[in-house]
Amino acid sequence: MKKPKLKRDWIGRRVRALRALSHGRFVDGRSHHMAIPEGKILTVTHSWNGLTLRTDPCPSCGVRLFITRVSEHDVELLPIIDQSEYGGPHAR
Repeated sequence: MKKPKLKRDWIGRRVRALRALSHGRFVDGRSHHMAIPEGKILTVTHSWNGLTLRTDPCPSCGVRLFITRVSEHDVELLPIIDQSEYGGPHAR
């Protein structure tokens, strides 16, 4: 699938991770590390200084993970699915 030319056209699109995505940071002197596995489906929420990606909520606890500064080369753009027949909230 052809990638959008404009950064704003990435927002709201679904993507698949082509490799494991991870980032870590230090908070209060401790390391916190997060990893998203290869093949995970994500939603683009921002596209400034790389992509910001969000996972779907966990079915048991509702937590969503966000990862920032992801290169567009690390994800595969998924086709837009007409969700109107499924009753989805973002039907196009």
